[in-house]
Amino acid sequence: GDGCIAWDFTTSKKPVGVIKNNDSHYHMRRQGQYYLKVYANASLSLTANIKNEVKGNLGGTRLNAYTLTMEFKFEELPKRKAAPKAKGEAESDAKQAQLTVPTERAIINLNRILTPDQEEMPEALVSIDSDGAIRLGGVQDRRVRITPKKWHFLTLVADCKEKTIQSFVDGIKSTAIDAKSQPSLKLDSGGFSVSPDRFYLFASPRTENMDCEVDVKRVWLYSEKKDESLIGLMNEEFMGRDPWKVGHGAPAKAGGAAPEEHYKTQLQMIKDMFAGGASKPSDETLLAMLKEHNGNVEKVLSQIGLF
Repeated sequence: GDGCIAWDFTTSKKPVGVIKNNDSHYHMRRQGQYYLKVYANASLSLTANIKNEVKGNLGGTRLNAYTLTMEFKFEELPKRKAAPKAKGEAESDAKQAQLTVPTERAIINLNRILTPDQEEMPEALVSIDSDGAIRLGGVQDRRVRITPKKWHFLTLVADCKEKTIQSFVDGIKSTAIDAKSQPSLKLDSGGFSVSPDRFYLFASPRTENMDCEVDVKRVWLYSEKKDESLIGLMNEEFMGRDPWKVGHGAPAKAGGAAPEEHYKTQLQMIKDMFAGGASKPSDETLLAMLKEHNGNVEKVLSQIGLF
């Protein structure tokens, strides 16, 4: 079955099972909504009795197949820093002063605060650099970038037995790592699976990878590897429930009732998921289901046997 745990920072109460390391702070927003501002050098560790809610899978007690989604925002991306001076370089100080290199902010660690093979293995599974690029397990993708001052969804879909981790930003494919392209990464080791006790966000043993603030609204952990076609839909679904405009999602009306246009968007997404030749309910039936479930796409999909 599909276990899911959500940690919600949009109420004024700290979610169960969250430990704030160093300083982080609740900020109130319009309509009485909140988010958590994680300051520089601060991090979170999360647990929610995962042992009961989400059992280990693919053998053992750990979550070896999972989907992790996080809704976050950078007011400002990490600042670039001066480039180190090369040995024996006779560049003028003025020229040297102009050379900068990007720095990173650790976003997701899982359980890897410190690892014995520190040199071989990057300590944060996911980090964002000064250009908004996402680094996953040390591999960077510059095609999809994080924009400052905008809420984004970052989703990881991992299968440690298959040795693959794929990231998505706002439902769009970003960096991926696998055993073939990165043989040095032990993707089937404990470092890439989720511990039932605790996992970490925003932490790094290197303080230079923590010197920037990050805002976070929600984190979802599913005990299964979600199908790729569902990722954009999941993000659309989260946004449909959110009174704030974020990403490319249609905002819901106050009170939670989604506007007609939003139902039409969701209807098209559901229709796109039917393989050629698969019998699908009529548009009228699907729209009626969407309205009945108040725009909850996941419920509609499970009702018609697609989820």
